[in-house]
Amino acid sequence: MATPSPATLDEFLAFLGKSFTPAEQEKLASFLEGATEAAEGWRNVGPIVAREFTERVRVSNGRLVLLKTPVQSVTSATRIPDGLAYAPAGLDVDGETGVVTAVSGTISPGEYDVVYDAGRDPVPVKLKQGVLIIAGHHWETQQGPTSDRFVGEDSRVPRVSRGYLIPRRAAELLESAMSVVVM
Repeated sequence: MATPSPATLDEFLAFLGKSFTPAEQEKLASFLEGATEAAEGWRNVGPIVAREFTERVRVSNGRLVLLKTPVQSVTSATRIPDGLAYAPAGLDVDGETGVVTAVSGTISPGEYDVVYDAGRDPVPVKLKQGVLIIAGHHWETQQGPTSDRFVGEDSRVPRVSRGYLIPRRAAELLESAMSVVVM
């Protein structure tokens, strides 16, 4: 399943300020998806657009710790293999940390399949801008060398610039969304 982006392809095309053929637009759509995945993985930012996740989690100290944050809600928590289930109303969820505890008592030991929603709704503007900057940077790096400088005396061999995935200006926008990691 494709990672949903906080920005539409039309918004990305407007951000780039150019016209593109349908084939080029298809490639740009993949840049936008890749930029979203990169942003979500950068320093534990986590899901940007709210969506459903299913995760197998082992209970530790009477609590479940979900990997994708911020958690919006838990739909179900079912123990494997006996099917012991906790109703969502019986669970207390710390959205920021992903720690889930029972409203009364503790969660029984074992492994659980947990279905939950995580991400931001609405998506903060700075996260959307960060994704657009990363996607734009990815597109720019595909355009070839940006310098007139050449290697050595041979003016036919362009100098290749070093690349990086997350430009500093995007990193600064994403920084405020770094998730808390619970062990």
